[in-house]
Amino acid sequence: MIIDGSFVDVPRQRNTREENKRIKDDKGDELWQEEESDSDKEKKHKANKRRHKDIHARWTKKGVREALRTQELCQGRRQK
Repeated sequence: MIIDGSFVDVPRQRNTREENKRIKDDKGDELWQEEESDSDKEKKHKANKRRHKDIHARWTKKGVREALRTQELCQGRRQK
C-alpha cells in the first residue's frame, strides 16, 4: 500500500577538495579514521560518515571521446 508517492530532495554531502584529492590518490581508507583523542560522539560521527562515503570512487572526464576526436582533427589540419 502506497500512502504518499512524492519525491523529496535530500541534502547532498560534499567532499572537500583535499578529500577528493586523497580519494583519487587511493588514500580514501585513511579519511575519517577515529583517533584516540576523539570523544565517543566524534568517533560515532566519523564512523557514520565513513560508512556513507564512497571512498573507492573513480572520476571520469566527460566527453573524452569528443575531445580526442577534436584534438586529432586539429592536429591533422596543422600537419597539412
